[in-house]
Amino acid sequence: MVFELSQMGARGSMTDVDVDRCWELMASRPVGRLGMVVDSAVAILPVNHTVQDGAVYFRTSAYGTIARHVDGSVVAFEVDRIVDEDWSGWSVQVQGCARKVDDPETLARLWTPTRLHPWAPGIRNVWIEIRPDRVTGRVVRS
Repeated sequence: MVFELSQMGARGSMTDVDVDRCWELMASRPVGRLGMVVDSAVAILPVNHTVQDGAVYFRTSAYGTIARHVDGSVVAFEVDRIVDEDWSGWSVQVQGCARKVDDPETLARLWTPTRLHPWAPGIRNVWIEIRPDRVTGRVVRS
């Protein structure tokens, strides 16, 4: 589906992205934003991530906000790239259940020499997996 941005006072177009391309785009950027409910309010936190086998993975602190609030919860995760010069870019969002990873085989695959290195300080030894029920994306062209 293509939406004309001129309908909203801008020039350009917005096009839906197929699911395979959404996964490619998510993998191309190091940081995304996790949306979750914390104490009855929505919180959006940046995390660096990796995508593997149809899931999003990231590391967090065992005692931090994320680990305390997401295990078994429905969350949203968004990754984007915006080009300021021409107002073009893309955005991908996944929605699904987030869980702490405890499967030994999955953990062994994630803890590789090239494993994800969190950019936030502190010990981040808990892996979180988002196995999405929904994957959507859009590309905006000026």
